[in-house]
Amino acid sequence: MGVLYKSGTFTSRVDKEFSHKTGNVESRYVRTFAKPPMPYPEDNSTLVSGISEKKASVKSLFTLAGESAKQFSWFPAIQAEHIFIYVTDLGNARFTLNVDGGIYSIKDGFDESKQPTMVVELTQIGIQNMADVLRDGKLTYEEQYQVYNALAIPALQALYYNEKLYLPGDKRTFKFDDLVQIDIPPTQPVNYRGFPLHIKLTAANVDGQWIILSGFQGDPDFRLTLTLDQATDLYNMGVYSVRNIKSTSDALALSGQFLDFLNKTKTYSRADHQ
Repeated sequence: MGVLYKSGTFTSRVDKEFSHKTGNVESRYVRTFAKPPMPYPEDNSTLVSGISEKKASVKSLFTLAGESAKQFSWFPAIQAEHIFIYVTDLGNARFTLNVDGGIYSIKDGFDESKQPTMVVELTQIGIQNMADVLRDGKLTYEEQYQVYNALAIPALQALYYNEKLYLPGDKRTFKFDDLVQIDIPPTQPVNYRGFPLHIKLTAANVDGQWIILSGFQGDPDFRLTLTLDQATDLYNMGVYSVRNIKSTSDALALSGQFLDFLNKTKTYSRADHQ
């Protein structure tokens, strides 16, 4: 998790670390990024019996879910999402979902006329469940947590794939550590198909590329512990606010928000960074 704020403003004063790659003490922060393609599997849906009818059913469910989502205050706040969806139990059948300011559409295939904002893996039952829980215009905490669990990896990928982060320049001033964890513990027990859920994520930079992993992997530079509302705030800042930066003053204003957010939510730093 990198942050767009001025060099020297983060609470940690340790800006160097031992590099196991070079054997030297160097800057702990990532200098440049290399943008890999969004990961998704091959489309084998033509091998599925009755695929045309099944895809039509999926599109109907998405349309129903979209109509139901209009009841929620958060739906109009979704900005310019161009989402690639593949349905694993339909041979990775592909769909493109566009949502922006309360307007949505769903179409067959991946619309590659522009880059996706995120790539989401779903199942038929998961799509049915989504349509069901949105129908009455209310979400219990358990239902909300299940939705966040399904979107956690795609959302964190979206944050690190933001086009603004790949403009030329030395990124060390933005203080992107190369191994970070996100913890979103449930405030009450949440189960899905009989298994307890606990959202844990790891973001690792490997040869300049950001890799998002499920669970806690390794000993991170630091870890953030978030509520669902704080996870939403992080996405809004890291995706929408960064995307909408138009000037240096915009970036500086956002930097203060990031700094305050990190100081409130950081719960662990590796010993050599304290």
